[in-house]
Amino acid sequence: MAIDELALISSARYGESGPPHATWNQLRAQPLTHVHPEGHEDFWAVTRHADIMEISSRPGDFCNGEGIVLLTDEQVARQDARDIPIMMKTIIEMDPPEHRDFRKVASGFFTPRGIERLDEIVTEAARGVIDALPMEGEVDVVTEITQRHPLRVLATILGIEPDQEELLLQLTAQLFGGDDPELQREGEDRHDAMMALFMDFYTMFNTIIEDRRANPRDDLATMLATATLETGEPMGEMETLGYYLIVFNAGHDTTRNSLTGGFQALLDNPGELERLKADRGLLKTAVEEIVRWTSPVNYMKRTATRDLEFGGQQIAKGDRLGLFYAS
Repeated sequence: MAIDELALISSARYGESGPPHATWNQLRAQPLTHVHPEGHEDFWAVTRHADIMEISSRPGDFCNGEGIVLLTDEQVARQDARDIPIMMKTIIEMDPPEHRDFRKVASGFFTPRGIERLDEIVTEAARGVIDALPMEGEVDVVTEITQRHPLRVLATILGIEPDQEELLLQLTAQLFGGDDPELQREGEDRHDAMMALFMDFYTMFNTIIEDRRANPRDDLATMLATATLETGEPMGEMETLGYYLIVFNAGHDTTRNSLTGGFQALLDNPGELERLKADRGLLKTAVEEIVRWTSPVNYMKRTATRDLEFGGQQIAKGDRLGLFYAS
């Protein structure tokens, strides 16, 4: 049976049919497969757990630095013509040793004292979200709960004022919904629209960075704004902005998706919900299982740094590999 290659990567297909479990099942049952979905760049589809784990543990052979997203033909053409928006460099697009150095920048926030403060913020945000719900009737779980809670938590630790949360939520939806006509930034030219979107992010985060440098506080926003690398040099402007962008957008998107999927899974399996309500000791493993079950990040791309053999196939330097975590 032929592989439905477009089902792997088309956001429209995911919206219509959900995750392509049948295609993943096919791919897991056969040797590592090279695919070239219509309208997209070609790649090796990595769907087995052991293969994903091994590739992820070998950054010297399979790097992030060439990008983590599989591109459409239009995006490739713009990239080749250098007609693409100026992107903020984020930590997930770095490789060792650069990745290690930048990862250390935020490590000071996640001390026992920092975690205790974060727990207070998470609890306060949860109470605020629940208290705002109506006493009776229906609510939209996504709009009223699962996107509100991580929004408030991340906005707090990054120094974003409550009156800016709606704007930040709108910008985030436009960033992650670039292919969705209902969410994408308005404008006939997608390039110009994305440039305008990144300038809005730049303006918002740069205002916070300048404030924290002038008026430092005991928070993550100040830690990032005043960070220095192991070389003693301050973190670059685009890298600092990229840190804000990835902490907020990746943190919000993945947490919202996990919470939403967790709600759905528990409602679909009321017996498991009753077990959890009866035994709060199950919460820790429940959280881990919800993240595994929902797989809030569908895939990431890696690029081969040299010619090598993997999974019984010859991989050429520069070949792209799509690591499908949800598989």
